[in-house]
Parts: sequence; structure tokens; C-alpha cells
Amino acid sequence: MLTHQSGLLPDNSIKDYADGRDEAFRRIHELSLRAEPGMKFIYSDVGFIVLGDIVERVSGKTLDAFSRERVFKPLGMTKSGFNPGSELKKHAAPTQERKGNWMQGEVHDPRAYRLGGVAGHAGLFSTAQDPARYAQMLLNDGVLGDTRILKPETLCCLFVCLSFKSATQRTGERRVVYLQQHHATTTCMKKSVVKTEFSTP
Repeated sequence: MLTHQSGLLPDNSIKDYADGRDEAFRRIHELSLRAEPGMKFIYSDVGFIVLGDIVERVSGKTLDAFSRERVFKPLGMTKSGFNPGSELKKHAAPTQERKGNWMQGEVHDPRAYRLGGVAGHAGLFSTAQDPARYAQMLLNDGVLGDTRILKPETLCCLFVCLSFKSATQRTGERRVVYLQQHHATTTCMKKSVVKTEFSTP
């Protein structure tokens, strides 16, 4: 799912979200796959909505509570989260109109909005400074200060060579991305150049 190879469709009908969060997830769980998992790259919001649901089921906490307790608070990311309060809303950029009012500090994605503003694919607000702390944690082998957020073996999974296959590649259409990897202590992430192929949309 993290690499958009789950086989799930990009988006399901907005009507599936009209009857509350529980009913929305029941309908998502009934969706059929568009492709066999691992065989095709399909950018999928649904896949990340499901990932958020998995986090909640495994942790026993809501996605916003889990993110706050396990990531944002330990990293000192004090201005990151879902459904920001009135003070943080003042610093959010207006995005677009909904029902005649400009959205500011309110998720614009219609599916995340109908899920209460908390979803795996959209709804997270932050500032430039907070993600910089997260990025520094990644550069520090999963640690910021005295706090470890990610294990070294988890970081290894973030930097792997992936080849996404689809019908568009048969026509010779594809983009090639080169990723420079460097990791000082983890053997599986020694300095190397990795070629990653993404099919064009």
C-alpha cells in the first residue's frame, strides 16, 4: 500500500462517505481490487485511507491520537496535527470554498472531510519547521535528540529500489528517477545510486 501497488482503485465514490465514518469503511472493505497486489502501480487515496484504518485497529487509538503520541509530541512537532485548533487555524493558508465559505485550517479533501478531518490520505496540517524536525530525524538514523522514532531496519525499507510495471511501459513511456542513498551506520543503506522506474500516469 505504501508504494501504491495494493491493487485498490484511486478513489471510490464520494457517496460511500455520506452515511458516517463506520459505514464509509464498511463500503471500502467491500471494494474489489483493480489489479493483483504488487503487480501494478495505481496511485490510490483509498489505499492510504485503509492504512490509516490499519493503524487504528493495531494501536487501538485514533489516527490523530496515535500520530500525536508516537510522532509529533516526541519530536517536538507542536504545530502538526489533524483538525487544528483556532490559534493554529490563523496560520493556515485558505485553500478553496466549501458551501460559500473559504476553508482555512480545514481539510479540503472531500473524503477526508466526511471522515471527520482525520484520514490516512489527507487532513494533516503542519508548518515548515515541524517537517524539518521529522526530516532531521530521518537523517539521524531515526533519532532526534534522545528520542528514537524509527528503527534502523524500518529506515532500510524507506530506501529500496522499486520497479513499477504497467501497460504504459509497453509503449516505451516511463519516467526514471535516480535516488542517491547514503546511510552511515546501516549496512543495507550503504552509499549507492538506485534506479527507480515509475510508469507515467
